[in-house]
Amino acid sequence: MNKVNSKIGIISAFMIFSGCILKAFHLKGAVVLFLAGNLSFSILFIPAIIYNLLDKGKIFNSICFFIFSTMMIGVTFKVMYWPYANFLITWSVTIALFILTPIYLFRLYKSIVDSKYNFEDKLKDVFIGVFILACLSMWYLMIDINQIPSPYSIT
Repeated sequence: MNKVNSKIGIISAFMIFSGCILKAFHLKGAVVLFLAGNLSFSILFIPAIIYNLLDKGKIFNSICFFIFSTMMIGVTFKVMYWPYANFLITWSVTIALFILTPIYLFRLYKSIVDSKYNFEDKLKDVFIGVFILACLSMWYLMIDINQIPSPYSIT
């Protein structure tokens, strides 16, 4: 990750945060700021991270970032009342919860503690995995599955 990519990430995250605050108070410029930040984060920053991870051979991590980007685009669609928002959110949360998180936790379970990766680091990673599992479970609980279109019904 170079300095330009990290600056894009910081700026776009600040734009998303500012856009959310402005949107909560129904102030002008909220939509433009939110959209610019979210799209630059999802279309510029996340693909740069995925490219760097693929260069390092970390395929699983790059898939996780792709699903995270899909979730963010789905939330953007939901906030903007655009079509297919529920489809994007539901499938990305479902894949992250039922496929990626168990693989992450299983990989942590199989990881070996040595001089590079000590027990405290493993505990920290397990805590992060459990936190991700809890957050995705709560998010999945809020999804109304009856209103999600089938992937076969998209024309």
